Order: sequence, then C-alpha cells, then structure tokens
Amino acid sequence: MLRYYICIVISIFFFSSCFFQQRVVKNEPMENKVPIPEKKEEILVERLPDSPTETKVGESKHAEQNRDTLPVVISPQTKIPNSDKIKPIRHQPFKVVVALPLDGSYGVNRFAEFVNGLLIANQISNSDVLNKIKIDVVNIGNQNTELELEQFEPIKKANLLIGGYQTSQIKALSTIALSKKIPFISLWNTSEDIVQDNPLYIQLKPSLTAYCNAISDYISHNIRPALAIILLESRDSKDVVTSSAFESMYTLQHTPYKVMYGSDIIDWKVIFDANSSVVVNIPNWDNKSFVFSALKQIIEAKKDKNVLVTGMPQWMSWDQVDFSVYEKVNLIIPYFNNISTGLITTEIFNKNYFEKNGTWPTAESYYGFDVFQMIKKAGLINFEGESLNPALDLSGQYLSYYKIMPAMKSDIEGNSKLSYFQNVYLTIQKFEGGRFVPVQ
Repeated sequence: MLRYYICIVISIFFFSSCFFQQRVVKNEPMENKVPIPEKKEEILVERLPDSPTETKVGESKHAEQNRDTLPVVISPQTKIPNSDKIKPIRHQPFKVVVALPLDGSYGVNRFAEFVNGLLIANQISNSDVLNKIKIDVVNIGNQNTELELEQFEPIKKANLLIGGYQTSQIKALSTIALSKKIPFISLWNTSEDIVQDNPLYIQLKPSLTAYCNAISDYISHNIRPALAIILLESRDSKDVVTSSAFESMYTLQHTPYKVMYGSDIIDWKVIFDANSSVVVNIPNWDNKSFVFSALKQIIEAKKDKNVLVTGMPQWMSWDQVDFSVYEKVNLIIPYFNNISTGLITTEIFNKNYFEKNGTWPTAESYYGFDVFQMIKKAGLINFEGESLNPALDLSGQYLSYYKIMPAMKSDIEGNSKLSYFQNVYLTIQKFEGGRFVPVQ
C-alpha cells in the first residue's frame, strides 16, 4: 500500500511540473534601425485628412498626406494582405544587404527613411518565413570600386543587394551581384546606360526617357495640340538624349513638333497666334532660373491662347517659387511613386511606422516598404539562376504601382537580347487649385 501512495505522489509531481513549465522567448530589438531626424515643426492635431489625391507644392507629396492623418487603430493580429502566401525560404536566413553612403555626403535623411521603411516592413510581416529574412545596412561611404565594396563582410554573404547611389557604386555593386548570381535593386539612379548586360539588375526609378515618353504619350492621346514645342536649354549631350525621346514619341503618334533652344530669342506671341493650341515641353530638372524665365515669357505672350506646359518632377519640390505661375501655364508633370492611401496595407504601415519612429512616413519610407514587398511577391527570396525571368511577377500594386519591364539591347548582328529590368510606370499630375492632382 505504501508503494501505491508513493507512485501516486510521484505522478502528481511529474504532471504538475509539466503543466506549469513555460517557454521563454528572447525579445530581440529591431536590428539596424537608422534613426530619422525629428521633424520638430510637426504637431499632431486630430482632424479630417485632405484628399489623398492632392499634393501641396514645396514639400513631400506623401509626407503631406500622412501628416494630416492620425494612425488608424488596427489589432495586433492584422496581417498584411497575402503576407502568408510565400514559399519557404531556400536560404536560412535570407540575407538582404542595403549598401548606401551614410556618411553625410548625400541625402542621409532620405536613406534613413528608406531603411526604416524597409525594416518595419520586415518587422510587421507576421509570417514565420519572413522572420528569417535578415537585413544588414552597410555604410559604404565613398567606397566605389568592386575591390573596396567586396571588403564589407555582409556584401560578401548577401543573397540580394539593394542601394548604391554614386554611378560608380552602382556599376560596382552590379558587377558584384552578377558574379555572385544574385539580384541587385537600384533605387534612385535614372541613367539608362549605367548598367548593361546584367539580367539580374532592377532599376526601380524610371529613366529620363520614360519620363519623356510618359509626357509625350499623354499629350498625343489626350491633348492633341496643333504644335508641340520641345524647349531645351542648350545643345549638350544631355539635351540631345532628352530631345530624341520626345521626337521619337511625337513622330510615332503623328504629333507636329518643333525643337527650340533657349527662350529669350523666341517670339512666343507669333507661335501662339499661328497655332490653335500649343504644348511647350520643358524637360529641365536642374536650372530653376532657365525654367522660370521661360514660364514668365510664355505667360506674357499667351494671353487667352490655349497653351499648356509640361515639366519635370523636381519642379514639385522647388522652394521660394511663385507657384501661381504653374497654374497660369496649366502645368502637368509625370510623377513616380503615387501612394494609394485607401489600402489597408497603407494604414497598417502608417500605424507601425508612427509607433516605432514617432513621425509620419515619407515618400522614401513608403518606397522602402514597397521594395520589401516586391522582394517577397516576386519570389526573389528563392531566386537561383543567371537571369531573372522576363515574366517575373515584379509588377503590380504595392503602396505605389510599378510596371517592371525588360530593357532590351541589340547585339552587333541585330538580334535583341535582355540587358536589365526597369520600372516604367508614371502618373500624370496637373497643377490645379494650388496643388498637384492626378489626371490619370
């Protein structure tokens, strides 16, 4: 009988210890967080947001939208749509390396905002698979050769590269990625010939040609002017490339056009009087004096004539400008990264970003989120091979919309082959009522 009671006591003790045993999980802080400078001027006031399709001039389009919108209340269980529909990662962990010059020589704020957007996208993805994505941020400073960049240990071990800013850095990182047979995503460079013959290279910011094509295509299909003028500052190589892009599209669309240089020697009144409708394309992004001198001359000459001016995205953020000039010339501009504010994904990101950083996301923050989602959606986390498939599902709606197309190149025999991949999607914005609004 004593042995019977002893067995009962031992059994009770064993099962009790199992029942009360708890699993201890170590909470690790978010790695590699890059701090964003505090925006001291921003004061959060509860009010209805402005229309999400409107952009005030002189400041970030998306910062304006989201500063006026308090974070929505979303339960911690809320997932990003389709975040769990991902194949298991082949590499454990999958190493994403962001290589940027974070030494202060360039736009460090924009880099920090991008990185924070990328990191938070990784953090709020609830799938166990995604938790195995490791993001390393590397300050490459002014290091710009293959030999210099390969000295960074994370770059050596990367499964995917993002970043670069200087032309030389992008060329070097592209070469490294090609030798390692891993994808490389370029974020801000718009040059069409910076990288050639690398089918693992993805250029996300549209090229100058893409901007020119978007404008001329819209003009030809929607405005149908009697005359389109391509106004260039000079005859240098940059303007030759720009002019060629416009001329090709206008020729294809059978739109009458004329290339003109300078503005002081042009008799605008004669041109406007001779044509029922005129579009003046000014594809200049860096000479504010030239642009506004031309705009003032056009305003003085056009009177009540049907005239429209097209410009470049940089005009949207120029400061110390009389923006009434934009409205007087019926300005339209092609724009990259048009955030869809009505998406539940956008609201989830806004909430998490604000809670983590105490500031609203900027255009660069949204950009970082989109890049992370693109990596997942396109299956880059499981890529193996020497070339990305031209049919790879990179395009689509993230927070912004992207249309990733193969850039083709002709060899010496005239055969077309894949050179790299590029985003060509742009929206057309019109200046109206003191702000830019999409017209498409």
